[in-house]
Amino acid sequence: MPPEPPRKETPGCSSRALPERVHGVVLLLMAEISSRYRLLIQLAALSGKAFELGAVAEPVGQPAGMLLPLVEEATDVGVIAGVGDRLVFTQPLLWQAVPPRAPRPSSPQIATHINRWPRTVSYHLRKMFGTLSVRSRSELAGTVGPRLREAP
Repeated sequence: MPPEPPRKETPGCSSRALPERVHGVVLLLMAEISSRYRLLIQLAALSGKAFELGAVAEPVGQPAGMLLPLVEEATDVGVIAGVGDRLVFTQPLLWQAVPPRAPRPSSPQIATHINRWPRTVSYHLRKMFGTLSVRSRSELAGTVGPRLREAP
């Protein structure tokens, strides 16, 4: 699996130094929100305390404008705020305690996204596993991720 990008941290406070109860509360909150909203927050947290919407939209593969309803929801709840042309987390503890990994989508989620049957997605994943000699999606991501970053 590829190494995670380093988290940018607030001076004097690191994610590891946060109490377990903070992580627990954030995990409970993250479980209560929609998967699209959770993905927005997780990708934003990877971008840093302050981030541009385009940096979050690019990995999702959607124009930044498509994420505006999620940004509005996050702003209404008070998770992020607009400062100039950037968005910032309003709570440093929340930003630091957000789980750094975005969840991997299931075959049915992938199938819905690309308008195919879940069995078709599973079939193609199994073919890729065999071709690349990997046994799991994690291994696949670790094998393919670096190749995609190196590609022109």
